[in-house]
Amino acid sequence: MKLRFVPLLTLVFLASASAQQPGAKSVAEGELDRIAIDVLKEMHNKGAELYNAGEPSGCLKIYGTALLTVKPFLKHRPSIQKSIAAGIAEVEKAEGLKLQAFKMHELVEKIWADLQKPELLAESVATGLSGTITLDGKKLADATITVSSGKRAFTTSTNFEGGYTFADPLPPGDYAAIVTGAGVPEHYRTVGTAGIAIKVTPGKNTGDVALIAK
Repeated sequence: MKLRFVPLLTLVFLASASAQQPGAKSVAEGELDRIAIDVLKEMHNKGAELYNAGEPSGCLKIYGTALLTVKPFLKHRPSIQKSIAAGIAEVEKAEGLKLQAFKMHELVEKIWADLQKPELLAESVATGLSGTITLDGKKLADATITVSSGKRAFTTSTNFEGGYTFADPLPPGDYAAIVTGAGVPEHYRTVGTAGIAIKVTPGKNTGDVALIAK
Protein backbone atom coordinates (compact mmCIF):
# COMPACT_ATOMS: atom_id res chain seq x y z
CA MET A 1 0.00 0.00 0.00
CA LYS A 2 1.12 3.55 -0.76
CA LEU A 3 0.45 6.82 1.03
CA ARG A 4 -1.39 9.52 -0.87
CA PHE A 5 -0.07 13.05 -1.33
CA VAL A 6 -1.72 16.39 -0.65
CA PRO A 7 -0.86 19.71 -2.41
CA LEU A 8 2.54 21.00 -1.34
CA LEU A 9 2.58 24.17 0.80
CA THR A 10 5.51 26.29 1.90
CA LEU A 11 6.98 25.54 5.30
CA VAL A 12 6.53 28.74 7.32
CA PHE A 13 6.20 27.37 10.81
CA LEU A 14 9.64 28.10 12.23
CA ALA A 15 9.71 31.71 11.01
CA SER A 16 6.23 32.46 12.29
CA ALA A 17 6.71 30.62 15.58
CA SER A 18 9.74 32.77 16.35
CA ALA A 19 7.28 35.53 17.23
CA GLN A 20 6.14 33.39 20.18
CA GLN A 21 8.53 34.81 22.79
CA PRO A 22 8.27 33.93 26.52
CA GLY A 23 6.30 36.55 28.41
CA ALA A 24 5.08 38.26 25.26
CA LYS A 25 1.53 38.38 23.91
CA SER A 26 0.86 35.10 22.11
CA VAL A 27 0.41 34.94 18.35
CA ALA A 28 -3.26 34.97 17.34
CA GLU A 29 -4.68 31.50 17.87
CA GLY A 30 -6.02 31.36 14.33
CA GLU A 31 -2.56 32.04 12.95
CA LEU A 32 -1.05 29.25 15.07
CA ASP A 33 -3.71 26.87 13.76
CA ARG A 34 -2.95 27.81 10.16
CA ILE A 35 0.78 27.39 10.73
CA ALA A 36 0.23 23.93 12.25
CA ILE A 37 -1.96 22.94 9.30
CA ASP A 38 0.72 24.05 6.83
CA VAL A 39 3.46 22.19 8.70
CA LEU A 40 1.48 18.96 8.84
CA LYS A 41 0.65 19.10 5.14
CA GLU A 42 4.28 19.77 4.21
CA MET A 43 5.67 17.02 6.42
CA HIS A 44 2.88 14.66 5.34
CA ASN A 45 4.22 14.80 1.80
CA LYS A 46 7.81 14.31 2.86
CA GLY A 47 6.88 11.31 5.00
CA ALA A 48 4.75 9.77 2.25
CA GLU A 49 7.65 10.10 -0.18
CA LEU A 50 9.95 8.19 2.17
CA TYR A 51 7.33 5.53 2.92
CA ASN A 52 6.61 4.91 -0.74
CA ALA A 53 10.36 4.66 -1.37
CA GLY A 54 10.59 1.80 1.12
CA GLU A 55 11.96 3.83 4.04
CA PRO A 56 9.38 3.48 6.83
CA SER A 57 11.94 4.42 9.48
CA GLY A 58 12.56 7.84 7.89
CA CYS A 59 8.83 8.30 7.37
CA LEU A 60 8.16 7.56 11.03
CA LYS A 61 10.76 10.11 12.13
CA ILE A 62 9.35 12.80 9.83
CA TYR A 63 5.80 12.33 11.10
CA GLY A 64 6.82 12.10 14.74
CA THR A 65 8.91 15.26 14.42
CA ALA A 66 6.04 17.13 12.77
CA LEU A 67 3.56 16.24 15.49
CA LEU A 68 5.95 16.95 18.35
CA THR A 69 6.88 20.27 16.72
CA VAL A 70 3.34 21.62 16.44
CA LYS A 71 2.08 20.23 19.76
CA PRO A 72 3.61 22.94 22.05
CA PHE A 73 2.09 25.68 19.89
CA LEU A 74 -1.44 24.30 20.30
CA LYS A 75 -1.89 25.04 24.02
CA HIS A 76 -5.14 26.78 23.10
CA ARG A 77 -6.30 23.42 21.67
CA PRO A 78 -5.89 21.04 24.65
CA SER A 79 -8.06 18.38 23.01
CA ILE A 80 -5.77 18.39 19.97
CA GLN A 81 -2.71 18.12 22.20
CA LYS A 82 -4.27 15.13 23.96
CA SER A 83 -5.06 13.50 20.61
CA ILE A 84 -1.45 13.88 19.53
CA ALA A 85 -0.09 12.36 22.75
CA ALA A 86 -2.62 9.51 22.78
CA GLY A 87 -2.12 8.82 19.08
CA ILE A 88 1.65 8.60 19.37
CA ALA A 89 1.28 6.23 22.33
CA GLU A 90 -0.98 3.98 20.22
CA VAL A 91 1.44 4.04 17.29
CA GLU A 92 4.25 2.84 19.56
CA LYS A 93 2.20 -0.26 20.38
CA ALA A 94 2.07 -1.35 16.72
CA GLU A 95 4.44 -4.10 15.62
CA GLY A 96 6.99 -3.26 12.95
CA LEU A 97 8.27 0.01 11.52
CA LYS A 98 6.07 -0.20 8.43
CA LEU A 99 2.84 -0.50 10.42
CA GLN A 100 3.97 2.20 12.85
CA ALA A 101 4.75 4.54 9.95
CA PHE A 102 1.36 3.92 8.35
CA LYS A 103 -0.48 4.52 11.62
CA MET A 104 1.54 7.68 12.23
CA HIS A 105 0.50 8.80 8.74
CA GLU A 106 -3.14 8.31 9.74
CA LEU A 107 -2.56 10.30 12.93
CA VAL A 108 -1.03 13.21 11.00
CA GLU A 109 -4.05 13.27 8.69
CA LYS A 110 -6.45 13.11 11.63
CA ILE A 111 -4.84 16.05 13.45
CA TRP A 112 -4.66 18.00 10.20
CA ALA A 113 -8.37 17.39 9.61
CA ASP A 114 -9.36 18.18 13.20
CA LEU A 115 -7.62 21.55 12.99
CA GLN A 116 -9.82 22.43 10.04
CA LYS A 117 -13.19 21.58 11.57
CA PRO A 118 -15.58 24.52 11.02
CA GLU A 119 -16.47 24.88 14.69
CA LEU A 120 -12.81 24.97 15.69
CA LEU A 121 -11.88 27.44 12.95
CA ALA A 122 -14.66 29.76 14.11
CA GLU A 123 -13.15 29.78 17.57
CA SER A 124 -9.69 30.50 16.22
CA VAL A 125 -10.53 33.98 14.97
CA ALA A 126 -8.96 36.44 17.40
CA THR A 127 -11.49 38.92 18.80
CA GLY A 128 -11.56 41.48 21.55
CA LEU A 129 -14.38 42.73 23.75
CA SER A 130 -14.33 45.72 26.06
CA GLY A 131 -16.74 48.39 27.21
CA THR A 132 -18.12 50.41 30.07
CA ILE A 133 -20.85 49.47 32.54
CA THR A 134 -23.02 52.19 34.03
CA LEU A 135 -25.84 52.17 36.57
CA ASP A 136 -28.31 55.01 36.12
CA GLY A 137 -25.69 56.82 34.09
CA LYS A 138 -22.91 56.45 36.67
CA LYS A 139 -19.87 54.32 35.95
CA LEU A 140 -20.03 51.08 37.91
CA ALA A 141 -16.73 50.11 39.53
CA ASP A 142 -15.83 46.66 40.90
CA ALA A 143 -18.67 44.95 39.06
CA THR A 144 -18.41 41.53 37.43
CA ILE A 145 -19.66 40.86 33.91
CA THR A 146 -20.10 37.35 32.53
CA VAL A 147 -20.90 36.69 28.88
CA SER A 148 -22.07 33.27 27.75
CA SER A 149 -22.95 31.47 24.54
CA GLY A 150 -24.05 27.86 24.76
CA LYS A 151 -21.65 26.07 27.12
CA ARG A 152 -19.01 28.80 26.86
CA ALA A 153 -18.78 31.54 29.48
CA PHE A 154 -16.22 34.28 30.08
CA THR A 155 -15.93 36.54 33.12
CA THR A 156 -14.10 39.76 33.91
CA SER A 157 -14.43 42.77 36.24
CA THR A 158 -14.73 46.52 35.82
CA ASN A 159 -12.08 49.00 36.94
CA PHE A 160 -12.70 52.12 39.02
CA GLU A 161 -14.05 53.89 35.93
CA GLY A 162 -16.51 51.14 35.09
CA GLY A 163 -14.45 49.86 32.18
CA TYR A 164 -13.93 46.19 31.44
CA THR A 165 -11.80 44.21 29.01
CA PHE A 166 -11.65 40.49 28.39
CA ALA A 167 -7.99 39.56 28.45
CA ASP A 168 -8.39 36.53 26.18
CA PRO A 169 -9.95 36.47 22.70
CA LEU A 170 -13.61 35.43 22.53
CA PRO A 171 -15.01 33.25 19.74
CA PRO A 172 -17.30 35.29 17.45
CA GLY A 173 -21.00 34.88 18.19
CA ASP A 174 -24.03 36.14 20.07
CA TYR A 175 -23.62 36.35 23.84
CA ALA A 176 -25.98 36.87 26.76
CA ALA A 177 -24.51 38.88 29.62
CA ILE A 178 -25.15 39.20 33.33
CA VAL A 179 -23.73 41.75 35.76
CA THR A 180 -23.18 41.38 39.49
CA GLY A 181 -21.86 43.83 42.05
CA ALA A 182 -22.86 46.33 44.72
CA GLY A 183 -26.12 48.04 43.87
CA VAL A 184 -26.84 45.95 40.77
CA PRO A 185 -30.56 45.04 40.65
CA GLU A 186 -31.34 41.35 41.04
CA HIS A 187 -32.77 40.89 37.55
CA TYR A 188 -29.42 41.72 35.93
CA ARG A 189 -27.79 38.81 37.76
CA THR A 190 -29.38 35.96 35.78
CA VAL A 191 -29.43 35.31 32.04
CA GLY A 192 -33.18 34.73 31.95
CA THR A 193 -34.03 38.21 33.22
CA ALA A 194 -31.01 40.38 32.45
CA GLY A 195 -31.89 41.02 28.82
CA ILE A 196 -28.32 42.01 27.93
CA ALA A 197 -27.20 40.85 24.48
CA ILE A 198 -23.72 41.40 23.05
CA LYS A 199 -22.62 40.42 19.56
CA VAL A 200 -18.93 39.60 19.10
CA THR A 201 -17.43 39.78 15.61
CA PRO A 202 -13.82 39.32 14.41
CA GLY A 203 -11.66 42.24 15.52
CA LYS A 204 -12.23 44.71 18.32
CA ASN A 205 -15.72 44.97 19.83
CA THR A 206 -17.29 47.50 22.17
CA GLY A 207 -20.04 46.28 24.47
CA ASP A 208 -21.21 49.13 26.66
CA VAL A 209 -23.86 48.10 29.20
CA ALA A 210 -26.28 50.65 30.65
CA LEU A 211 -28.11 49.35 33.72
CA ILE A 212 -31.17 50.98 35.27
CA ALA A 213 -31.80 50.71 39.01
CA LYS A 214 -35.57 50.55 38.66
